Amino acid sequence: MQENVADPTMTWTGTSFDILPGISALLLCPFADRMKPRSLQAWNVAMAIILTFTVVTAILAAPTPFRQIEGVPPNVLLARFPFIWLPGLLVTSAWLGHIVLFRRRPS
Repeated sequence: MQENVADPTMTWTGTSFDILPGISALLLCPFADRMKPRSLQAWNVAMAIILTFTVVTAILAAPTPFRQIEGVPPNVLLARFPFIWLPGLLVTSAWLGHIVLFRRRPS
């Protein structure tokens, strides 16, 4: 069902793969201490790239001077409650998690 509330590039049918880092993090978390540090860092880099791609896509789809993705409707959903929590809290928390993992010292 399409309700035309989000730019198509920011949905399941577009280029939004941001659910993969969240799900894989939940599955990986119980085994993170037993993983090789290089494997964990490779996963972190790959998921940070997906997060970067998603944030850039959201910015390019928003109705701002930077808009390059002309989907209908424009990406204004993130400016409404409760979706404002996505960039304001969840994306910020995801970046913090990646930074913490990048700074983690191998044991």
